[in-house]
Amino acid sequence: MTGTSLLLALGPTLLAALLHTTNRLTTGGISFLMFGASTGIQFAVRGFPVRRILTIAGITTGTAMLAVAVAVRTHSLGCLAAAAVLAGTGQGMGQYGGFSRLGAEVTPVRLAEANAALSAGGYLFAGVMPILTGYLSDAAGVATSSTAVTALTAAAAFAGAGRIRTARSSALSGSAAPVRRRSRERRT
Repeated sequence: MTGTSLLLALGPTLLAALLHTTNRLTTGGISFLMFGASTGIQFAVRGFPVRRILTIAGITTGTAMLAVAVAVRTHSLGCLAAAAVLAGTGQGMGQYGGFSRLGAEVTPVRLAEANAALSAGGYLFAGVMPILTGYLSDAAGVATSSTAVTALTAAAAFAGAGRIRTARSSALSGSAAPVRRRSRERRT
């Protein structure tokens, strides 16, 4: 979520300040690509092992953030659009893999609470990073701040992918296919 929130927050500013366009259709089209990729990838990875999904999500998100930094430095609309697709793909896989893992590990009675905690944690960083970028932009300029924050986000995404790749957890080895559970209550 952090990668897509950064692109949503930075997109109009990057287009206006660095790529010299204020065309709302361009901004909307890039957002559409990002969320279309997020949705589509979830269908594509159904049945993949959760570990693979989450690892690829981290790598894809990290790569997306590096592509944003390249887009900023080269003033490339194509690179920014590619970053949006990569960020959307990373978000889609991250959410699908994360919620699949919760569904496999958390009891049905606690699942809503676990979903809320996962979402709150994701939205915390998704909210903080664009705000940090805004303050840094005021102090150091759009190019410097967006490069610094995307580098930080990329480092966190790559570190997370590495951690997931080396984790030893049976839940990460399972498939992301929907889990059907029987009620734990006895029917009388």
